[in-house]
Amino acid sequence: MARQGLLRLPLQPFDPDSMRPIELKSGQNLNLVEALIEDREDRC
Repeated sequence: MARQGLLRLPLQPFDPDSMRPIELKSGQNLNLVEALIEDREDRC
């Protein structure tokens, strides 16, 4: 049921581990955010 949480993500990607918004400076950071999300889904 991790997808329900993803639907509520703010417009600015948010890192739940650091409790801080992730500042996107380039497209590469988007890949990092996706990897973080997939990693958290694997743990659930």
